[in-house]
Amino acid sequence: MSTDEPSPDASARYLKLLASPLRAPLVEMQRRATDSVAQIIDAYGLDVFNRVWTSPHLVPLKSETSASEVWQRRFG
Repeated sequence: MSTDEPSPDASARYLKLLASPLRAPLVEMQRRATDSVAQIIDAYGLDVFNRVWTSPHLVPLKSETSASEVWQRRFG
């Protein structure tokens, strides 16, 4: 679901939050994270990515959130 446009059924509270200047950096962070996960799945497959749920060493480190290629190498 797109986060770029509000639903026609969005509440006034949601619309206020949508207009917040704090929202843009969070949306960008979410998009980068989604892209990183998609790249891992494309490169190694969903089954390999799903090991992240059972192998703590596959969880990305905070330092890897801005260098996703480092995190991705651990799946190889």
